[in-house]
Order: sequence, then C-alpha cells, then structure tokens
Amino acid sequence: GKRYLYAKLTQNPDLQDDYQEFASFLAFQAQTSVGQLFTVEQKIKEALQIPMTLETKLDIVKTNINQINELVIAVDSILDVSSNALELTDAKQQKQSYAEQLYQLDSLYDKLHGEYVTGMHLILQEVLTLNGLVTATMGYEQNEKTVNDITLNATLFQNGILTSDQINTLVSIAEECPKTGGHGVYRARGVLSDCQIEIWNDNSATCFPMPEPGEEKILNNNIAEQPNKYSTDKLLIFPNPAVDGFSVRVPPNNSGVLTLVDGLGKIQISTRFSEEEGFHYVELDNLPQGIYFCTIHQSNGEVQISKVFVVGN
Repeated sequence: GKRYLYAKLTQNPDLQDDYQEFASFLAFQAQTSVGQLFTVEQKIKEALQIPMTLETKLDIVKTNINQINELVIAVDSILDVSSNALELTDAKQQKQSYAEQLYQLDSLYDKLHGEYVTGMHLILQEVLTLNGLVTATMGYEQNEKTVNDITLNATLFQNGILTSDQINTLVSIAEECPKTGGHGVYRARGVLSDCQIEIWNDNSATCFPMPEPGEEKILNNNIAEQPNKYSTDKLLIFPNPAVDGFSVRVPPNNSGVLTLVDGLGKIQISTRFSEEEGFHYVELDNLPQGIYFCTIHQSNGEVQISKVFVVGN
C-alpha cells in the first residue's frame, strides 16, 4: 500500500494538493525502504532508456545503412547481368564507394551504441550503490533488494551470466508465496525464466503447493482437461531485437494466449492467437526499450518462453 501510494504521488504531483498529509508522507517515506526501492526501480528504467537525441541519431544511421544496402543490391544486379565493360567498371567503383560508406556508418553506429552502453553502466553503477543503501526491514523488501543486487552485478560485471549461487538465491525467492514474498518474487521469476523452466506457485491467496508438472490439470478454451507441460523449445521470434513489433511462430493446431512480461514481472501485453495463424504479430505500442519475456500458453497446456529485446521505437 505505501509503495503504491508513494509511486502514485511521485508520478502525479498534482495529487499532492488533495490532502495536506501527502507532502509529509512523501518526505518521510523517501528516507525509508519504500522510497529507496522505488528510486532504485526508476533508476533502472532510466538506465535502459536511450536518450532521445541519441535514439534519433541511431535511427538516422540505421536509415542511411538501409538506403545504401538497397543501392548495393541495385549495383549487384548490374554486375550480374551486364556485359558492358564501362558499365561494369562504373558499377564496381560504385560498389566500392558504398562499401566504404557502410563501413563508416557501421563504425558510427558502434560508437553511438557504445555511448549508450557507457551511459547505462554509469547509471547502473549508481543504482548498485543506492540499492546497497536500502534499509530493508521486511522480508519482501529484502527479496527485492537481493534480486536487484544480483541482476545489477550480473549486468555490470558478469556479461549478464548468472552464477550458480545467484541462481540458487533467485530460485529460493521465486519459490516464495507472492503474497508474503512481494514484488521480488515476480522479479526473480522473470530473471529465471530464460535459464530454467519452472512452474511457480502463483496462487497468492493461499500459496498451496503446486502439483507435479505432469499431473497438473488446466482447463482449455473447450473446458476440457489437458496435462500442463513446459516446453524447452525456443520460440522463433523475429526481428529480435525489435523496434515497432515482432512476429512469433505459433504452434500449429493450437490456439492460446501470448504474454509479454517486463523485467519487473509486470504483464505489458496479452493477446490471443488462433490455430490458423502460423505467425502472430505483436505490436509494441511505444513499449519502453529493455529485455522482455515472451510466453506462449497453448490450449493443450504447453508453455514456451523466450527473451525479446526491445530497442526503442
């Protein structure tokens, strides 16, 4: 409750005028784990967001690269069919010029992307320090702080690769009841979903133990019981990284639901697909850039998960 109210008031300053107590509430909570963890969360989002000016430059470079690639294709068609010596010489010179331009543009793109990565790492270094200063007083706050620490260290110093100890810690958090384990439980599950397959306990009301995967029953759209199965097959997603949207190859002869979950465990997109589609297109609708987890829940109970990298739109 406090975290939600703190976030609401921080993101909507006009609401602070509704009650005199809101200002003092914000000032007090800013010094507690409520405000500290909220600040860490916002800083992580800030780190993953490409600055508008840099994003514009990257878009211009990508557009120029695409245009030159089209010119190269046109020149190649001349080289393939022409027998005129002068025309061939001219085409070869043009292709050489285009190749040099592509090299320069690729170098510029790498430079700009490097600036983004450097800026992101600087912010994440700051976030790591802030997270270390969080005074977690409740178990659910400690869970969130621990997940933050693991993911930040993995990103900054481990090329995104988790150690076995880190995975074990995340698993112990992910196995907790979300009702008592809090936001960190979903964060841990989101991080783990790409390196191991688990069926977590999502019943936050009771947190009863889940049955074995092979025995669990779910109801499909026809209200018929089917065994629930997790598939280790990777989803075919393209393009990935994605900008405005991406296509997912959906399993044949199966309808179901596709969800896109962010790194904080929040469902950003949920859409149904039919068994006739073959490929299902997902429009990102100005979704912030970052790493997301695409999950397909088939009507036969099978579930597939894969990462999607959103690079801005």
